[in-house]
Amino acid sequence: MKTLYSDALPEMDFPLQYLVYNGLDGMLTQEIASCIPRSSTYEFERSLLPLVLDMMRRGIRIDMQRRDEMVLHLREQRDRTCHVFNSICTGVFGRKVNPRSPMQLKTLLYKDLMLPEVYVSKKGEKKISTDRDTLERLQRDYVRAIPITACLLAMRDLEKTIDTLTKDLSPDARWHASFNIGGTDTGRWSSSSHPFGWGSNLQNIDDYIRRIFIPDPGYIFVNCDQQGAEARVVAYLAGDDKYIQAIESGDVHTMVASMVFGFEPKRDLADRKYYREMSFRDIAKRAAHGSNYGGSAHTIARVLKVDLPIIEDFQSKYFRAFPNLRKWQVWVAQQLQTVRKLTTPFGRVRNFWGNPHDDATVRAAIAFTPQSTVGDMTSNGLLAIRNTLPEVQILNNIHDASFCQVPIERKDILVPEIIKCLTRTLEVRDIWGKTRTMLIPWESQVGMNWGKKKKDNPDGLA
Repeated sequence: MKTLYSDALPEMDFPLQYLVYNGLDGMLTQEIASCIPRSSTYEFERSLLPLVLDMMRRGIRIDMQRRDEMVLHLREQRDRTCHVFNSICTGVFGRKVNPRSPMQLKTLLYKDLMLPEVYVSKKGEKKISTDRDTLERLQRDYVRAIPITACLLAMRDLEKTIDTLTKDLSPDARWHASFNIGGTDTGRWSSSSHPFGWGSNLQNIDDYIRRIFIPDPGYIFVNCDQQGAEARVVAYLAGDDKYIQAIESGDVHTMVASMVFGFEPKRDLADRKYYREMSFRDIAKRAAHGSNYGGSAHTIARVLKVDLPIIEDFQSKYFRAFPNLRKWQVWVAQQLQTVRKLTTPFGRVRNFWGNPHDDATVRAAIAFTPQSTVGDMTSNGLLAIRNTLPEVQILNNIHDASFCQVPIERKDILVPEIIKCLTRTLEVRDIWGKTRTMLIPWESQVGMNWGKKKKDNPDGLA
C-alpha cells in the first residue's frame, strides 16, 4: 500500500488528489471520534441511527386524488377571500392592495385605518410590524381592523396550507422527511426537508393536512400518545403530592380545574363555559402548561388571546393549590447559578452556558427535563419496537407520540405489543431527594388515514 505523509504531499493527478483528500478527511473524523467521551446518551443516540434511516427511506404514502381535491378547494377559498379583501380596499380606500407587500400593508393599517403602529425588535432593530401576532392583536383591540385583518389572516393560513400540500413528492407519491436525533438541546428529534426535496418536516403537520397520508396496501396506521406526559414529569420532579394525585386521576385537566376553581372533579362541571369560548377545563389545560414552564401571566394571556386578569387569577389559584411547582422552578434557577447543568431521569446531561440570571435561560432550564424525559421515553419505545416487532413499520416520531403502520390482519395482536414496547417505568428523584417510580400511560388509535376521525373524515384515527 502506498504511504503518503500529509506534511510533504507530492504532486498528484486529479483522481489521486481526491482519494488522498477523502482519506485524510476520514482519518481526521476518526481521530476526533476517538477523543469524544462515549457517554450513555451518545451510545443511545448512535443506536437510533438505523431506525432513523429506515424512516427517511420509507416515507409515507400520499392519497394524490384527495390531495388534489383539497388543493383545488383551498385555492377557491383563497381566491374568494382575496376578492373580498380587494372589494373592501377598493370600496373604502379607492385602490387595490397587494396582501403580500409589507409596505402596502403598513400604509393600509397605519395610515388608511389610522391604527397605532406596532413595533417588533429584530436583531436589535425596531421595525413596524405586519406579522401574524400584530394582525391578531389589532383584530382583538380595534373593531375597525376586523374586516381587513380577518381577510389577511385567512389568506395567510390558506397560502401556508396550500404550500404544504403541494410539496414535491417522490416518484412513487410518498412524503419523505429528514430526522435529526441531536437536532434540539433537549434530545427531542427535529425534522426537516428530505435531501431529495420530497416532502418536508413531518412533525408539524396539522390535522387537516394529515388526511392525505394513507397506509400502504394491506396496512393500517397505529398512532400512540403519551397521556399527560410533561405535566406528569413536572409533578414528580416537584414532589407535589396533590399535583401527582391530579395527574394520576386519569383526566388531569378536569382534576386541576376542580382543584383550582373549587368544584367537584366532574367532566360536565369542568366543561362549563368560563371565558369566551373557553371552558374551565380549557383554561386549566392551556394555562397550566405555560405556568409549569415559568411563563408569565402576560405571555400566557397573549398566546391564549385572553385578558390578562383571567390568567393572573388562574396562576394565583394554581400555585396556591400546587405550591411545590414554584419551589421546583426556584430550585432549577438555583441549579443554574451553582452547577450550571441539569441531569434528567434518563441520565441526559445538559450544560447551560447562557447568563444564569437571564429569564430566557431560566425558562429553557425549567422546560429541559420534562421535555427531554418525554422525548427520550418515545425514542426508547421506538427502538424497542424496531428490535422486537419486525412486522411494525415505524413512520414518525412526534416528541410524545409514535406513528407506525401494521398489517391489518395482525392489528389486534400487534397494537397491544406496541403499547407494551412503549410503556416503561422510570425512577424520578424530586427536589426533596425522594425517589418515586413513574409510569406514563400510552393511548393508541388506529385508522386508514393520519387525520382524526370526524364526520367528514370517517376513516381517520380513532
